[in-house]
Amino acid sequence: MDPQLTFDTHIKHLCKTSFYHLKNIAKLHPTLTLADAEKLVHAFVSSRLDYCHALLIGISGKSIQRLQYIQNSMGDSTQNQALQHGLEAAIKKLDPEDGDHILEYIQTHAMLTREKALLQASVRDQKKLLVENGKLKTDIEQLKVQLKEKQRRRTVRASSDCLSLGAEPNIDVSRLNLRVGRILGVRRHPLAEAMSVQEVDVGEDAPRTVVSKLGEKTPLEELRGGLAVLLCNIKACKVRGVVSQARFLCCSVSDDCSELLAPPPGSTPGDRVTCLNYPGEPDRELQSKQRVWELVQPDLQVDSKGVANYKGCGFEVKGKGLCRAPSLTNCIIR
Repeated sequence: MDPQLTFDTHIKHLCKTSFYHLKNIAKLHPTLTLADAEKLVHAFVSSRLDYCHALLIGISGKSIQRLQYIQNSMGDSTQNQALQHGLEAAIKKLDPEDGDHILEYIQTHAMLTREKALLQASVRDQKKLLVENGKLKTDIEQLKVQLKEKQRRRTVRASSDCLSLGAEPNIDVSRLNLRVGRILGVRRHPLAEAMSVQEVDVGEDAPRTVVSKLGEKTPLEELRGGLAVLLCNIKACKVRGVVSQARFLCCSVSDDCSELLAPPPGSTPGDRVTCLNYPGEPDRELQSKQRVWELVQPDLQVDSKGVANYKGCGFEVKGKGLCRAPSLTNCIIR
């Protein structure tokens, strides 16, 4: 029961039922006469409107409009039926012989017009679908590209994270850029008596400047023109005001007893010193954070035969021989 007597639920149900019957009657109208169409409309629609209509006095204007819309639809349905029957009668009266053919033609033409309209509507819908499918494919391709880019970034980030966590390349002697060098000039360090400054040819366009303590025990003139092995990929740094660009490899028993590691006879400036069991290209520059030299240096030694080696593998200049200590044996290289 409607407590406020608005009859909204009743009117809603009445509209739904009435339009359902009107649609069914409209489907049958080609086979119905005007009188039969009026009977069906009164039986299924107007009778529902007339039932207890006195109770609908005072309902809202919106509800009245909905009921009026039903009545208008009833009138349209019967009017269309009357027009159709009137048209048929007029055509048969004008041309009794071919009236039926004319009506058939008109009906066929009307049916084809409706089918054409439906076909055009379906073609328009199909074109819209094709356009939407094209846009969808473009969006999918763009999403694929974005996904690949995200995966690439994740891979790069993951690799950088691994490096930062210590998953770095193997630390061994192959990462050291060891070269044969010829000492071109030697002078005393201007600010340190125990140090000397050497100009060394390592096969490059210009000689490198090296600051060392070689002149402390060895006369400077004996160093001039000699060959030595140098570590060339350390980071250049200032030593008491002079920039040092490389490091001599020295065989040492103690701080007071050391000598330059000698390359094999026939070596020329720029020849690379390698270990057979540790192939690979050296780093462009050793990073101080990775401490490559500090980790490799304890395994650099001179054996009992005076041959320099790393973990038992001798230092060699390919095709020319092994690097040796001039006189020391069983000592370290630093």
